[in-house]
Amino acid sequence: MRKFIGKWILASFVMPIVTIIATTLGFGMSLQKVILFFWPSSIFLMSLGARENPISDVIYVWSMAVLSNVLLYIIVGSIIYLVFYKLTESK
Repeated sequence: MRKFIGKWILASFVMPIVTIIATTLGFGMSLQKVILFFWPSSIFLMSLGARENPISDVIYVWSMAVLSNVLLYIIVGSIIYLVFYKLTESK
């Protein structure tokens, strides 16, 4: 189970990295729905607003968004693991 959950944790970091790369390259807005679907906690980033923020606020909000995403992926991965484990165990 640890290996399975570890893969989910790694997967939870993919979308924040894709978001950083996409916004740096200038096509982040075209990926909004994809980002929101795979990184639901990216909604935290709206709290930064359009104004300039201190770097400490930006780092805090990004950290909370990424950590929340990891937690969500762990929960989803655990549920999927348990469902598949129960299905294969009953056969």
